[in-house]
Amino acid sequence: MHGIILVEFSKFARARLGATEWTQLCDSIDSAEIYKASAIYPDDQLEALLGAVSKRASLPRERLLEEFGEFIVPPLLDVYGPLVPEDWQLFDLLENTESVIHHVVRLRDPNADPPRLRIERSGPTQLTIHYDSRRNMCWFGKGIVKGLSRHFGQDVAVIDHRCMGRGDSSCEIEIASG
Repeated sequence: MHGIILVEFSKFARARLGATEWTQLCDSIDSAEIYKASAIYPDDQLEALLGAVSKRASLPRERLLEEFGEFIVPPLLDVYGPLVPEDWQLFDLLENTESVIHHVVRLRDPNADPPRLRIERSGPTQLTIHYDSRRNMCWFGKGIVKGLSRHFGQDVAVIDHRCMGRGDSSCEIEIASG
């Protein structure tokens, strides 16, 4: 798991639970409280944190991931925003995430393993994201889409046609506006 995800998740969890409860939670699962954005961590680090925060916040993993996805958009834009042309809007960014942002993530660190996205754009305000990842974190991606829609000031509908969380082999998520 890329360190920036864990850094931002710890900020998200601290904001949600409070600093004291975050520290207690980390102690209870033998997890670090502080992560380095440039490091790579075992996936089970995030899974343990997700499970513990989900339990303490009384939220299903899927909902927690979605809220975290919305939360992480501003920091991700701070880091990867320079890769995004100024004239791009929401659907341009979504359409090019794999070829621009994920490509750079993989170039910077060959051990990084962001999800594989295949995008089918069917119009100026409609596309389908084909999401594939062994981590089964499509809800995180849906949250990112919602956070980006807020950033760009463009309301969207996020419609699941297939979902790994329901047992499908991959996710197919329609994003539509207007």
